[in-house]
Amino acid sequence: MIECLSCGNRSEQLLCAECRSDDKFAAVYETMMHFNNEDCQNEYIKRFVESLEEPTQIRDAVPDMIALLDADLSDYYFCRYYKQMRDGRFEDNAVCYVDSHDIVEVKTQQVLCDLLDFYMRNDFVKPEKWCLMISEIPDLYCELYYRAAQFFAITGEYNLADQIIGHALSLCADDGYDKFLMYSKEAEIQSLNKLKLDNERYRTKKPYWPNTEERRQKVAEIYEKKGIPIPGSKRIVSKKNKVKESDFEPIREYLGDLPDRYCTFWCSEAFGVTATKGIYQIAAAKVERGEIIDSFQSYIRPWDGTASIKGSAKDAGIDVEVLDKADRVVDVMEKFFSFVGTDILVSTDALGNQAKLISRAARYAQMKKIQNQFFDLLDFAADVSEEFDMQNNTREYLLEHFGLKEGKDALEKANVNVLILKKLKEVELL
Repeated sequence: MIECLSCGNRSEQLLCAECRSDDKFAAVYETMMHFNNEDCQNEYIKRFVESLEEPTQIRDAVPDMIALLDADLSDYYFCRYYKQMRDGRFEDNAVCYVDSHDIVEVKTQQVLCDLLDFYMRNDFVKPEKWCLMISEIPDLYCELYYRAAQFFAITGEYNLADQIIGHALSLCADDGYDKFLMYSKEAEIQSLNKLKLDNERYRTKKPYWPNTEERRQKVAEIYEKKGIPIPGSKRIVSKKNKVKESDFEPIREYLGDLPDRYCTFWCSEAFGVTATKGIYQIAAAKVERGEIIDSFQSYIRPWDGTASIKGSAKDAGIDVEVLDKADRVVDVMEKFFSFVGTDILVSTDALGNQAKLISRAARYAQMKKIQNQFFDLLDFAADVSEEFDMQNNTREYLLEHFGLKEGKDALEKANVNVLILKKLKEVELL
C-alpha cells in the first residue's frame, strides 16, 4: 500500500478511488506538472518527490494516474499531458477529442486552444477549419477568438481577423463576460489590441513573415495563392528544396601547380548547436600573379533559425539586424560563383571544413555540384615542409609561424590566404 497523492489515505495506486473525480485530480495534476518544492502545499506530493532519484521524475508518474480516471476524463488529461510534454501523440489525440466533443464544453475549448497553439506559426493549413468554426460561434472563451484572429492575420485574411478581434473586444467590454481559460480579462484585452495593430501593419505595410526559412516556405505558398506580395526574395531557403548530400557531387581537388590566376576564399561558420553548420558570410579574393585584383564579400542570412542569427551576429560583433536583413543563401551563392567563375578556389582546409561549409551552402542554393576545383593550403604546406605536417598542419600554426595576423571578417581571411600561399612558396624555393 502507498499514500494517495490527493488525500493521503492508504491506496494501491497513487490516486485512491475516492480521489479520481475531476476537481480532485485537477489539483493533483497541476501540482505535479508544475512542481516547485517551495510553493507546494501538498505534503503527500512532496513526500512522493523525496522518494524519487530526481524531482523531474514526478511527471513520469502522471500517465499512470490519468489511466485510472474514467475514459472521457482520461482522454482529456492525456491531451493536456501530451501537449505539455511535447509528446508526438498530442496532435492525433487532440484532433480526436475536439472532433468527438461539443465545442460549448470548456474542456473541448481548452484542448482546441492547445491544438491551435501547437499549430500556430508552424502550420498554415490545418487550423483553418477550426478557426472558421470559432469565427461563427458567438459565445466562446476569449483565448479561442484571439488564436483564430491571429491565424487569419498571419495568413492574409485581414478582414476576418478584424471581425473576430472586434467581436472579442465587445465581449470583454461586457462586465458579465468571464470566459477566460488562462489569462485575466485585462491581459486578453491588451493582447487583442496589440493583435489589432499587428493585423493592420500586416495589411498596409508588410505581411507577417516568420523567422525561419522552413516557415517562410509554408507562408509563402499561402501568400502566392492569395496574391499577397512576399517580403524579400521569392526564392525561399528550405530543408525541403535543398539538394540531398547523396545527390551532390563531391568537391574536386586541384593537384597541379597553381596557375597565375586563382581565387582565395573563406566561409564564416554560422552559430549552431548541431554538428552540421551553415555560414553567415562568404568572401573571395581574385588573385593574378600573386596580387589581389578584385574581391567579393557578402553576409548571408543564416537559414537555421533565430538562434543561429543571434549567435552568428554575436560572434561577428555585428548587429542582429544586419544578418536578419542579409540576402538569402540562394542569392549570395549565385553572386559568389559568378564572381569566381571557373577559377581554382584556394584556402586553408579547402578540402576539409571549408569544403563542408561551402558545399552545404551550395546545396541549400539548389546546386548539385561546384564546378570549381579546390586547392588546400594545408596539404600544400605539408608537401612543402615536414615542419608543417601532423600537429603543425593547421591554419593557426602557419599564421603564428609566418607572423601573420588573422583577419576579422571573411574577406580579410581570404586575403590572409594569399599571404599564407606567398610564404609557403618562399619556403618551397629554399
